[in-house]
Amino acid sequence: MTIPMIAYHGEAKIKRKYLSRIRAHAKADELLQSYGYWKNGKGCALGCCLHADAPHALYPTALGIPEELAYLEDHFFERLPLAVAKKWPARFLSAIKPGADLSRVYDLWSAWNLIDPIDGVITLVSDAYPDVQRIVRTRRTQTNEPARCATLLPLLCSLPQPLALLEIGASAGLCLLPDRYGYRYPDRTLRGGPPEFPCAVTGPAPLPDALPSVVWRRGLDLNPLSPTTDADWLRALVWPGQYERLARLEQALAIAVADPPEIVRGDLRTDLPALAATAPPDATLVVFHTAVLAYLARDERPAVADTIRATGARWIANEGPPVLRGWLPDAPDDGTEDFVLRLDGEPVARGAGRRRDAHRGGGVVEVHGAGGAVGEGELVARERQDDPHHEGRGREDGDGDRGRARGEGDGALHGQGDGREHGGETEAVGGQDHGAPRRAQALTLGAQ
Repeated sequence: MTIPMIAYHGEAKIKRKYLSRIRAHAKADELLQSYGYWKNGKGCALGCCLHADAPHALYPTALGIPEELAYLEDHFFERLPLAVAKKWPARFLSAIKPGADLSRVYDLWSAWNLIDPIDGVITLVSDAYPDVQRIVRTRRTQTNEPARCATLLPLLCSLPQPLALLEIGASAGLCLLPDRYGYRYPDRTLRGGPPEFPCAVTGPAPLPDALPSVVWRRGLDLNPLSPTTDADWLRALVWPGQYERLARLEQALAIAVADPPEIVRGDLRTDLPALAATAPPDATLVVFHTAVLAYLARDERPAVADTIRATGARWIANEGPPVLRGWLPDAPDDGTEDFVLRLDGEPVARGAGRRRDAHRGGGVVEVHGAGGAVGEGELVARERQDDPHHEGRGREDGDGDRGRARGEGDGALHGQGDGREHGGETEAVGGQDHGAPRRAQALTLGAQ
């Protein structure tokens, strides 16, 4: 059943309020592209409308406008020529009639965008339909975003070196190359790459001084991709308009083509132990995955965790909150669907969530202990009483994402203090040597 979404909750005065506000910001030259949502009395189309950071999710309650339409408004605002963009938010709000039921507008727009005989996507593919059909039937979403390494790096560097990396659900293995890329933080640059992933930092964060030492790397995937023969498919998985992300992908592919990591065809439920056993015993084995376990039946997931633990590896998991809920400790509930980064099962970070947009190809991360997260990002440690909506936009490109849950690019990493679960604080549990109990080292980002 479709739930009605009544524009402006049926009240013309609500429309007048926000239309007047957005026009005032436009007149004062406070509508800015590529600026962030809302800060210092200025912002993007949505930020200036609601005076809030990460405002997409607020549109339904404040304006009676679906969140999907908020993303469309923001998408066009950021891409129009500046002179046209400044008029766009008022035109958008003016076009919506108070009391109109907007619940099916996005669905109808999507259908038109696909099948309209004049402007629809179908006009571009009709002659090539057999090829499109073949691709749809034989391919699957296997997004491979190397920029995730930018916020995984502090966590990887906190472990005893050297490392043996084993990624499950590795696609083409681009995230198996964190030591080959460059990273740019505000106070330091770690040379590697290109690509070089920028990462903004606010507050104390355990930033590494050097790249990790990786002596062994393997991937495990049901359908391994090649950085050479499957490059076109990997490019097709980058969302339209994300040109910087596409450029990063090209640079990462060049590195992988020159020295491709070995990706083994296999099932993580049965083939992981044998592959892990081939890792060198004098390196810290790290098994990691992002947006993978959701594709297993719920009752199969605990067994995978047991399998990983049995290898003696350090375990880095980056999954949506419901995926591991009920059999691993929960991260603090912030009311979002943000991914949770875990070290050895303990929540240490919260990854990019649906409350932020995709147009910059970024990820937002709140860290509860040691650093690490989903994408090139903004690393932030700040007080919990601050505004919970953080600057930085992105999407967690796990397979099967929609709208906004995407984790490649600009984001935020937020610290939450030391001490194991007392006073609302959380300790990040590190480790000592490979194969030993993993309960010694604690990395913190300051009290929160």
